Amino acid sequence: MNAEPMFVLLYDEACRLCIGVRRLLAWMDRNRRVTFLPLQDPQAARLAGPMDSQRFWNAFHLAQPGGRVLTGAAAIPAVIRLLPGGAPLAWLLEHLPGLPWLTARAYQWVAAHRMMFGCRNCDGTPTGYSHPSRAR
Repeated sequence: MNAEPMFVLLYDEACRLCIGVRRLLAWMDRNRRVTFLPLQDPQAARLAGPMDSQRFWNAFHLAQPGGRVLTGAAAIPAVIRLLPGGAPLAWLLEHLPGLPWLTARAYQWVAAHRMMFGCRNCDGTPTGYSHPSRAR
């Protein structure tokens, strides 16, 4: 059994692109350091912590041990670092001049155009779901 702290990647199970990324990461994560949880699961909102509904639905989130949550492009280097051999690429994504900016812009563009990648119901407002901190 793996005694390392678990990292939980929260993703939209209604998004084909998100599901594809989850499958790829699960395949690459030979050490099983990342657990995957759909945003649609009630536990996801608890792990994500307080955030507005639009931010909750329009990005993936990495819940780290200790309660810190990274969202969207900010989570990419952290997720890559968890993969076998990923530390050098993660370092480059965080430190190479211009690359953090480019990563953030690329993530924003892909997230805004998920429909082009076969995602249906990816308008950021899934029917029947809301972040519990905003549902009251």
